[in-house]
Amino acid sequence: MRDLTFPELIQALQERGYRPVEQNMQAAMTEPAAWGRRTVRKALDRSVDGERAASDDSAFKGTIQRALGFGELWTRGFAPGAAYPHLDLDPSSIPGESLARHDPGRRLLAHLIPYRIGLDVHEAGISLSWVEPALRLSRQVSLLSEVSPIDYESSQGRISSTVGLLPTLHVLGTSFSAGPRLSVYWADGSLAAGAEVRVGFLQDRLALGLGARDFPLHNRNFFILVSLADLNGTAYWLLPGLGR
Repeated sequence: MRDLTFPELIQALQERGYRPVEQNMQAAMTEPAAWGRRTVRKALDRSVDGERAASDDSAFKGTIQRALGFGELWTRGFAPGAAYPHLDLDPSSIPGESLARHDPGRRLLAHLIPYRIGLDVHEAGISLSWVEPALRLSRQVSLLSEVSPIDYESSQGRISSTVGLLPTLHVLGTSFSAGPRLSVYWADGSLAAGAEVRVGFLQDRLALGLGARDFPLHNRNFFILVSLADLNGTAYWLLPGLGR
């Protein structure tokens, strides 16, 4: 007789009406994928903590840290499975202070790096965002925010600050968003109300968006956006020398 895999064991217990009492087992049976991610992340956390505390400064240590960092990036990225609803104030993969006691300056420096950089390939613009709170309503539905203190339009030489709200549907690892946005121009304080549709991939780290900065729509206020998110988290996990 072959040994059961863990998913098969969980399925067999459920079919036989097993009711877990211990909290960890309850999580394993109700959300096995999320429980597995949390378990792997805890193991990675211990490994990262140990590697950074070690006195070895060889090049091999840096390679190990980067390998562990890639694992942290993936397990800390957005994936359905948490308790709902919940508010994610900082969706970056930068950890809490408990994992930074050996290098407290690393978290501070990482947070100085933008969370998201957006490139407007239509108007040669760039937008920078440091934090984008998200309200996770269910496995499939979220309310994402757009908060860009710096939104530069190179073709017209003007800067604005932009906020937006993006109701989002998560399907098979892809996110589909659409919602309004409001820009305040630095030069004269004028307002521009527009809209954006966005498609996100790779745990929402890569996104393609298009929309209007203002209405009525015309060629000068139309944008096509390519954005990369969690840049600060990537720097935290993959640059071992950050903050040293």
